[in-house]
Amino acid sequence: MPSLFPELQKPITEPIQLSPGVKLFLIAYLVLSVAGGVGVVVLFSEGMFIRDQQRWAHEEEERRRQWALREQLREMERQIREEQLPEKEREWHRQYQERQLEIRREAWQRLGLPDEEEPRG
Repeated sequence: MPSLFPELQKPITEPIQLSPGVKLFLIAYLVLSVAGGVGVVVLFSEGMFIRDQQRWAHEEEERRRQWALREQLREMERQIREEQLPEKEREWHRQYQERQLEIRREAWQRLGLPDEEEPRG
């Protein structure tokens, strides 16, 4: 069977004199092998990074949804507690919340921040 590189067909104990073409071929083969291995690792890690970003975005969305539900639950609990209060205590509580809201607005103004859209009470 004829060989592409007859110089490489000598017994292993004899030193081989390689022509510049064979040396160039072997160097190119080595470089492409290393570059291919690195390329596979880079593509694999990039795919994992994209997958992780999508998972993180989904988890963030889920956290926001859970937070909104908890916030809604806290507001409902507050309303139920307030409804169970006697009228006098309910009025005191409302006035207290208004004072806290005024203090918050004044603090925002002193810091030079824009007014809150919906100040929480």
